[in-house]
Amino acid sequence: MASFDSNIYAINIETGKEFWRFKTGKYGNSGAPFFHEGRIYSGCRDGTVYCLDTNGKEIWRFETGSIVVQVAVRNQKIYFGNEEGDFYCLDLKGKEIWRIRTSGGNYTEPLYVDGRIYFGSMDCRLYCVDSESGEEIWRFETSTLVKSDIGKPYDMFEVVIKKERTEEEIEEEEKYEVDFSKGLRDEYDSKNEYQVKIEYQQKMKY
Repeated sequence: MASFDSNIYAINIETGKEFWRFKTGKYGNSGAPFFHEGRIYSGCRDGTVYCLDTNGKEIWRFETGSIVVQVAVRNQKIYFGNEEGDFYCLDLKGKEIWRIRTSGGNYTEPLYVDGRIYFGSMDCRLYCVDSESGEEIWRFETSTLVKSDIGKPYDMFEVVIKKERTEEEIEEEEKYEVDFSKGLRDEYDSKNEYQVKIEYQQKMKY
């Protein structure tokens, strides 16, 4: 199994005991590894696809430069997309056969049927391509072409340092807080629009 702690684990399904773990790149792993003919294929959020043997030893790696979530092996080829909109086809030795470009991130496991690959993109389209050549056969656009935004996957690793407010700053802010439970009418009954505007400008200076 893959984990956000940036490891791939092999676990005994009967006892839950760990057999081995393999350290991947940074940002963790969010897609399940794919097992095929004694090999384990897994994408990492740092943009790397790993091929491991059943003992957890690395056989090869392929760099894409952008988040890879799900890898699939179909018809003796490896298919996957990445966050930048690239969709790849590799051979089982990790050599690129072809790639195509979409205008949105590709995160889901592709579907293989009768020599064709089907996959969805965050550009609001479903793609059908030839599995051998990568040539696009057709694309289907959904009812909206507004690209989905799920936020930056790296944000959770960002460290933000916030300055602690002093008691004087808190008291100053509280002076300008409006009690909405009483409604805005009371606020405007005692202050005209000009006074409120001036106080607002003074508040913004702080």
